[in-house]
Amino acid sequence: MYIRNQDASPASNSNRFNHTSAATAALPTPGEHETTVPPASTYFASSPASHPNFWQPRRPTLNKNELRSFVDPPGDGDSVDEHLQFIRDPYMRRYAQAEEPEVVVSHKSDVEDYPTWKDVAKADSTIQKLIHELNIAVGMRLRNPRRVSASNIYDIYSQLPGTRMSHVPASLRHQALKALGMVEKKDAQSMLRYFAVIADVKDSGYALWMAEWNAAISFASRYVGSSSTTEVEAAVNLWREMEQEASVQGNAVTFNILFDVASKAGNFTLAEMIYKEMEKRGLRYNRYHHVSLIHFFGLKMDADGIRVAYQDMVNAGEMIDVVVLNCVMSGFLRCGEEDAAQRVYERMQETFPGRPKSKTLTASGECFKETCTAAINGENTDATTFFTPFPGASASLSPNTPNPSKDHTSVPRSLDTANFASQKVMTNVLLMLAKVSKGDTALRAEYQLLVPTWPDLATYRILINHYATRLGDLSSCTRFLSDMKQLHIPLHGAIFLALFKGFAMHGGRPGTLTDWSEQRLRSIWSALLKALDDEVEGLYISTWLVMWALRAFDRCSTPEMVFKAYSSLSSRWDPSEADADFTISVLHRLLKSRQPHAMHRKDDTNEDKYSVRRKSRRGPSGDTSTIRQLGSRSFG
Repeated sequence: MYIRNQDASPASNSNRFNHTSAATAALPTPGEHETTVPPASTYFASSPASHPNFWQPRRPTLNKNELRSFVDPPGDGDSVDEHLQFIRDPYMRRYAQAEEPEVVVSHKSDVEDYPTWKDVAKADSTIQKLIHELNIAVGMRLRNPRRVSASNIYDIYSQLPGTRMSHVPASLRHQALKALGMVEKKDAQSMLRYFAVIADVKDSGYALWMAEWNAAISFASRYVGSSSTTEVEAAVNLWREMEQEASVQGNAVTFNILFDVASKAGNFTLAEMIYKEMEKRGLRYNRYHHVSLIHFFGLKMDADGIRVAYQDMVNAGEMIDVVVLNCVMSGFLRCGEEDAAQRVYERMQETFPGRPKSKTLTASGECFKETCTAAINGENTDATTFFTPFPGASASLSPNTPNPSKDHTSVPRSLDTANFASQKVMTNVLLMLAKVSKGDTALRAEYQLLVPTWPDLATYRILINHYATRLGDLSSCTRFLSDMKQLHIPLHGAIFLALFKGFAMHGGRPGTLTDWSEQRLRSIWSALLKALDDEVEGLYISTWLVMWALRAFDRCSTPEMVFKAYSSLSSRWDPSEADADFTISVLHRLLKSRQPHAMHRKDDTNEDKYSVRRKSRRGPSGDTSTIRQLGSRSFG
């Protein structure tokens, strides 16, 4: 059909064409006469492109019926309101999920005691077998934590089907939580394991005891080596959940945990607020709070505060043992008062059972003189004289040492205070003795004679770590090592770690005037390897020990000795993939830092072999890198 351009001049008498009108023309509307559509060339030729309305689209006007024809009509009676109601109401769509039941923790006795052992007897044989294995494992761990590990208990518990905690009897549930909380050193793995079981208890609607809440707060705040703001927030949030949601009021242990994490994180304002809240609630101080307060003043470097807190603990009638004295001594060393810490240490030595005070001081002084002279002159090149492993030292003393069982000041030798379980027992005993002898000065004095106050392994860890790393005093470290031998304190990796830190920080290569020489480092190194070969209890290889040993050899010796030290430890160590990668990276950095500067220029075509290995740990074929192959070799 033709479309008249009304804007055109009469003289031109031209027509316009567009594709929409052309397509519509094929279907004429009712009442119109059919017209013939000329070729497209006729339209383009009939209207000049220079006309202002040439490119303006022209299409017919569509009425409502024509617009409705684009889409199929809906069903009869449908409206927008009905469909909106259909969308708002999920049950009309017939696929809405059912609402989950709201779990409410009940404190009723019949709910807390569910399920019982009678209910377990009604379960299938598989569940009964797993519950029986779990009961045996938990009982063995509660009696002796070394016999069964917490991971074994969790593995057995994880095998239970469905809602696992609903199959565990109430008595066994609380025992299992106690067994999982008995870990010597809290870490991320033990924390996640404990909280996984805690989550199952809460999801099942069972209530947690106060001791279990305290254990959860302790895990949340102490699973890392040094506490930070994150751990403080986690502990406070759990405390809030404990009191507000679970309606369990915190006790003295709760506030001690909170105070400890706040003070260690450096939030002293929060720590003081926690103690004020404790006083407001009328909670009585016990042994834990006094020791935490001593540690608090030590962190604030307030030596007079340490003295006041210690005197307050003595006046309160608490038992003073080696743990309290170690805390006092550590606080003095942190404050820089080495003389005060030395006086505490000497008084602790005097209390060693079966040794007269005068002879003890004389022997210690003579040993100090001989040891320092030998160390400074370099006469003792074999450190085994200071690092002699004592088989069964915790059970018996040498013939030259008086038998402590004949002295009334000794404690039973069967109680190994270095053991984690024995430490827990000893703490409970000290709390009981302080409670029984409260108000009776004579009885308290008799009980105090039974408490060990002589130095232990933790004492020498504190002293050697301070004098080796902070002061660089090798002669004092040598004296403490000799005292360890006299007191028959067995070896521990922390002692070697502190010494390697000292060599790494204060050591020097041959020709430098320093007591931390390569010769003394080699003697300590030989003692470490001998102790590892003898499988001394409490001594193992860790990433920290390897790192500081390599740094010590890098500071005091040659790169060849660094690599030989790594080879000697790698032949005695089976690390995980992450630990192996970490130690390899430490070795690589140390070796690369000792290379000549010219070998590390970017424009050098012959790249350093270590930088090539750093770019790709594994070759294109997937073979182990060269540095890993070298690391597995033994250099004797």
